[in-house]
Amino acid sequence: MEVLNKKFSRVLKALYIWSKSKHQSLKELKVKLKKEIDELQMEELVDQNFTQDKIILLTSKVNKYNYTLTRLSTWWRERAKIRWIREGDANSNFFHAFANVRRNGNLIKQIKDGTGSLVEDHECIRDVLWEFFTNNWRLRSCCLNGWPPNPNSLRQRDSDFLSSDFRFEELELVIKELGNNVSLDVDVISYSFINAYWKTIGVDVWKVIVLFFSSGKMCSKWNETLVVLIPKNK
Repeated sequence: MEVLNKKFSRVLKALYIWSKSKHQSLKELKVKLKKEIDELQMEELVDQNFTQDKIILLTSKVNKYNYTLTRLSTWWRERAKIRWIREGDANSNFFHAFANVRRNGNLIKQIKDGTGSLVEDHECIRDVLWEFFTNNWRLRSCCLNGWPPNPNSLRQRDSDFLSSDFRFEELELVIKELGNNVSLDVDVISYSFINAYWKTIGVDVWKVIVLFFSSGKMCSKWNETLVVLIPKNK
């Protein structure tokens, strides 16, 4: 599990350095082209003998500038990972504002404890949540004899299917059907990368999944995973 995380971390670091360098060069190119276009346009206004060669040069600069803006927009769109992001070079401020609002909206600033008092300290909030879920999921003594049959329970063959061992082919199918914008965590490689290079990293991912099913332990960084328990016959 840790080996796979380290491999992902190395890949992320290399991609980050490459992407940052690429983005920086695009921004510098945008500023440079904008300055050259402004100078040529100003020269065109004051110089009545603006040559055909300079007109062609100005046109090429404008086309290259527009192409650079498109590449920058694509760069931001790939990092935003949201479908509704607006087109245009000015979308970066909007993206950062939305990210901050979403982070603040998910923050739990205060919560009521068992006595109804408001708690604001982070450690106390954690203790309140821990106590709440511990009480709800504690072991209880109950009688299971004499209960009427549950009509909504699974059929035996469906129960056997859910109890069967998880196979590599099932994992491969799940990876292929997941959305490209889904990832294990906010700052982890997305499934689009895993799907694209499945032949290379598939065995490592499978080892981690097998370890999870055998040990019941999952990497603490994978905190965006949703596990659903389905009731079934034993």
